[in-house]
Amino acid sequence: LREKAWFASSLKSRMQYLGCDPGRPYIVSETPNSYRLEPTDGPVDTFCLLVLDPEQ
Repeated sequence: LREKAWFASSLKSRMQYLGCDPGRPYIVSETPNSYRLEPTDGPVDTFCLLVLDPEQ
């Protein structure tokens, strides 16, 4: 399910999981352009999928 959700999102939206952690100082040398992600690459470790199964 996690992999299916990953590939259902656009490549641009997947790139957000490669940036620095929220709340951490921005390092100029680590710009989004320095990250590479191929369209066929599977989910990265920082991509988490929360599945809720409510009873009501």
